[in-house]
Amino acid sequence: MTVVWHQHPAAAASARPPLRNLPFVFAFALLGLLLLGAVGYFYVAGWEHPSASRWYAKAPLPVAQLGARTAWYSDLSALANGFAASEGHQELTEDDFDHALDLVNRRLLIARLADEYDVEVTQDEVNVELVEDDALHEFLAEAKWDLDAYREYVLEPFVLSQRVEEQLMMDRKYQGGALEDIGALQAKLELGIAFEDVAQQYSEDSSAQAKGSLGYVLPSEVDAGLASAFALEIG
Repeated sequence: MTVVWHQHPAAAASARPPLRNLPFVFAFALLGLLLLGAVGYFYVAGWEHPSASRWYAKAPLPVAQLGARTAWYSDLSALANGFAASEGHQELTEDDFDHALDLVNRRLLIARLADEYDVEVTQDEVNVELVEDDALHEFLAEAKWDLDAYREYVLEPFVLSQRVEEQLMMDRKYQGGALEDIGALQAKLELGIAFEDVAQQYSEDSSAQAKGSLGYVLPSEVDAGLASAFALEIG
């Protein structure tokens, strides 16, 4: 009599390692490590380098975040090209990226304030600021932008910042500190402390080095808020 033993199919399957899948596992693991290394290099050392811009410009990589708003590297790279074009040099520099990052952070703050005050900008308001001429088209060519990019990166943020500034000027919560400083400086002047000394100590303008002197200027050369100064007496 011959006895034939049959192994259970489940046991047989578990006893055989899935060798045919190992190459795919290694390939995906290697790809993941390469991607992780590339992203790590981007955040540690690579994002400022001009050569990195070509590789990372289309990747969804965040470079700054404020609240629910995120700034992406593609926008940063485009702004860096804009700074390079405005400075008149062909090759991107680290300074271009630094300036672009400063601008990105400032615009995130403006966008957050715009959300707080429910400020929105219409396309008509943006188009009012658009002035097409040869200089603009030359700049667009050097920055590798089109008119839509110019509206997005220049005109719309400019109009939005103007609208937000108007709201801030009317909000005593934000102006409270400035009003207190003005009162304190006014008190010093009333005590007889020379304006030149007060300006040199407290002014945040570059004119502080000249003790508050703006030199010779015309009424048309100053902001509207300073125009009333021309009606004051000397001193």
